[in-house]
Amino acid sequence: MTQAAPHRSTRAAWQPLNGEIAVGGAILAAWVLLALGAPWIAPYDPNAIDLRGILAAPSAAHPFGTDQLGRDVLSRVIHGASWRHWSSACSSA
Repeated sequence: MTQAAPHRSTRAAWQPLNGEIAVGGAILAAWVLLALGAPWIAPYDPNAIDLRGILAAPSAAHPFGTDQLGRDVLSRVIHGASWRHWSSACSSA
């Protein structure tokens, strides 16, 4: 007859994951705070068109660059996160 593996307590089973859970929770909290503060954090209006800045490379003024209409990509990412969180909250309610 084979012997069963020694029983590990639940606390011991979760112990190696505590660091990973803390890092994941910190990233999630930062993303939610960024999404909630999007109107105040985003450097530019996400829909403002600047025809002189079409497809500009990343720079100090536009850290993620600009798109085909000259819109700031960083501002669009920040505002996109905001809408994603609101739609997730509404769909799960």
